[in-house]
Amino acid sequence: MSTPVTAETSSEIETVLGGWRSRALTILTTVAAIVALPTLAVTVLSTVREGSTYILFFFGAAYLFVLALAIFRKLDYRFRAWALLGVGHAVAAFSFGSMGQLGNAQLYLLLLPILAFILVGLRSGWVAAGLSVFIYTIFTFLTVGGRLEQWIFLKNNPVDLPYWAASEATLLMLMIPVLILLAGFHRLQWNTLKAERRA
Repeated sequence: MSTPVTAETSSEIETVLGGWRSRALTILTTVAAIVALPTLAVTVLSTVREGSTYILFFFGAAYLFVLALAIFRKLDYRFRAWALLGVGHAVAAFSFGSMGQLGNAQLYLLLLPILAFILVGLRSGWVAAGLSVFIYTIFTFLTVGGRLEQWIFLKNNPVDLPYWAASEATLLMLMIPVLILLAGFHRLQWNTLKAERRA
């Protein structure tokens, strides 16, 4: 027979979970800032070669924002988490607007709701998922309607090394922090179950 959860117990759970989420977010932003450096370097080389400096400015600003989230750890974890999610959705939208389906927007839109579920909570995960679907839908209509034709600079599937290197670096930048986060979440669940068995 399960023991009813009291208000005090619920508060204790929230405190423990909030502490874990704050630490996990610090690790996530720190790892992301480190792993994103190769992606930024490849982006710099590509944009200088192609003359698309506005892309460099945008991704440079996004990187500095993530770096700031890693540095200012005393900010409330919910604020930092939603700031990170906001940057991620902005990068996805920018990727759609400048590269269309050839960019990495789909990766961002898929992973961001997962991060929201783990770092903030169930409701936030659904909100992030709705935002991902909204962004995809908006850019679908904009692209089909020809509104983005002048902005998308990748018209055909690129076969050059810098583009593929940047894509792989982006994949690693997204995958490694998420795997670390999921491993930590798994450990939290495991420890919780062990503590429950001992009780």
